[in-house]
Amino acid sequence: MRKLLPLLLALVIALIPATLFAQDSDEPVVFCGDLDDAQCEILTEAARLGEEQTSGSYDSLITMLLSGIPEAPFDEIDVVWNQIGAYVMDPDFAAEMNGMEDEEIMAMMGDPEQSFALLMDLFDMTDMAHETNIVLGQETADLLSANIGYPIPTEISVRYVVVGGNGYVNLDDLAEFIPELSGYSGWIGTELRPVLEYVMENADMEAAGEDEMAQMQMFGGMFMPKASMEIFGDYMDIEQIEEEPAVFHTTFDLPGFVTSPMFMDLVVAAVEASGESINPGDLAQVQTMLPMVAPMIFSGLDVSTDLVIDTDTGYATESASTFEWDLSGLISMAAMAGIPAGPAGVDSMVVFNTENLYGDFNAIDAVEAPENALLVPGETVVDMIEASAE
Repeated sequence: MRKLLPLLLALVIALIPATLFAQDSDEPVVFCGDLDDAQCEILTEAARLGEEQTSGSYDSLITMLLSGIPEAPFDEIDVVWNQIGAYVMDPDFAAEMNGMEDEEIMAMMGDPEQSFALLMDLFDMTDMAHETNIVLGQETADLLSANIGYPIPTEISVRYVVVGGNGYVNLDDLAEFIPELSGYSGWIGTELRPVLEYVMENADMEAAGEDEMAQMQMFGGMFMPKASMEIFGDYMDIEQIEEEPAVFHTTFDLPGFVTSPMFMDLVVAAVEASGESINPGDLAQVQTMLPMVAPMIFSGLDVSTDLVIDTDTGYATESASTFEWDLSGLISMAAMAGIPAGPAGVDSMVVFNTENLYGDFNAIDAVEAPENALLVPGETVVDMIEASAE
């Protein structure tokens, strides 16, 4: 249960459309850098329309790769995650969320009860249909299977729907990778609020998850639009690289950021949020060494984002982020300290890339519950959970 609270909060954030939380100002907070006023207005209008959006669809692709790491118990971790979905949100609920100020959002992120309350309200006020498709490299699947003691296939597909506060999942999909469900088919659902309330009531709020919630509150605050501009703005650069549609390319100077006083302040805050302390001497040593080693450590690093905006409608229709890190420079430096190189014939890389398509802006009237779905009362599910725990 200790890890459950921050995970559920992460679920809240993942399920809420990216533009839901606005800031306490008349204009959305966007990064314009050295763009001219006309270019900045394109970004601002897209953000404004996003704040007003209460329904839409998306298709997101996440590619993750970790390979060639010295002394790691694997050669390559390879995951491709695709999620397709549509949602319809209650307009009043959306307006309430858009009216939240930074301080309210931060308070929510640091309070498990408020986080659970938002999760339950989200499921009550937002109807959504999702399909998740995951492709794992064979080595990745084998490693996961060995760690959890359960066979994990290389391909997993799951469809799930939330309508009217009820959650549904397709049993045919689950039976493909859970042998115990073989023979079951169709859709099954339950009332989410009673189940989540049971989880909330049985969580140890005094001892469970306090450090994790504090860390999530701190890191979540870093990515509030206003705070992120203050923290990262000096290390970002944006340019418009295409006119129609408008394409904006943003880069981030990570080496410059990690050698800045701001970064060291964040490191100290993160350590303190975990309940630990940092030795001032160690901190001073790191501050001295980082500017010297950062260029070598971060050589071959690409951190950037792209945003595509339809200038006819004003909506953002595509986005992509790139984090690709060639570790050869870092490994070469480590070799001087006696650390062996990675596995032969495998490039040493860290990759986390995303691609997103957005559409159906305010054009989806309703998300329907699956036909002929079996709906199990939430109280029955709670009874089953209690029985399994005895």
